[in-house]
Amino acid sequence: MNEPLRIVSASRRTDLTAWFPEQLSGMLGAERAEVRGPFGRLTSVDLNPRRVHTLALWSKNFEPLLADRFSLRRRVEGYQNLFFLFTITGLGGGEVEPSVPSPSQALEQLRALVSLYGPERVRLRFDPVLFYRKGPGAPLRSNLEFFPTLLDQACSLGIRAIVFSFAQPYSRGKRRFSKAGMEWVFPSPEEELSTLKTLATMAGGRGVTLLSCAQPREGVENVSSSRCLDGDLFNTLHPQGLRGPTSKDPGQRRECLCSQAVEIGSYAPGCPRPCLYCYGSLKT
Repeated sequence: MNEPLRIVSASRRTDLTAWFPEQLSGMLGAERAEVRGPFGRLTSVDLNPRRVHTLALWSKNFEPLLADRFSLRRRVEGYQNLFFLFTITGLGGGEVEPSVPSPSQALEQLRALVSLYGPERVRLRFDPVLFYRKGPGAPLRSNLEFFPTLLDQACSLGIRAIVFSFAQPYSRGKRRFSKAGMEWVFPSPEEELSTLKTLATMAGGRGVTLLSCAQPREGVENVSSSRCLDGDLFNTLHPQGLRGPTSKDPGQRRECLCSQAVEIGSYAPGCPRPCLYCYGSLKT
């Protein structure tokens, strides 16, 4: 009996494309990854393209892929079904996301990705929506003002859905904000709902749907729950019509609707200079 095809996620745990392109290219070239899970268990993952239904790449910086550094693009394109989850918050290059490309650089990369692979294979993530102050009593800041620019670009490229979530108060993130002399601000549920309705109305007017990542938002017009790794969508996109997993991934949190996938990233080493709000750890 043939082994079922799998979705390979690279990766929720760390930005392999941005920070570890040589290692990612090496894994794909060797068609195997040795992955250490959150609890220290080492797992060997078969990356033979014939065993992989979809290769999904998550990143805030696709420049190493686009530039084919370490032959990464060539090796990625050895897989039949590709999907790209591109996070652009508008905070890149600032105090909150110091090592992320600037908004203009990120949008340039977005245009390049869509040109190469098509809008149906690129999932845009405005994640997280964030509020903060640079110090006690300082004006409230947010990345919300960037959303119209992102929406304009999505529409011009034929992207019809944007994933979002509100920032979650992880302890590591709180410590980073405090160390930077900044205050991380969390809106009330009522304020979140008001913000969401504004974004949904704005997006809906342009024919774009908002997809809420692991934060159920029933009853808000033009907002649906996201399946960031959507097995049904991947089946539709597969050039040979092959079928992959569609059931919910039991290894993810309850609110996550992603289809079952195999992770090939690890929390350690983490990004060398992480975004302030991230739940991950520093590179060691």
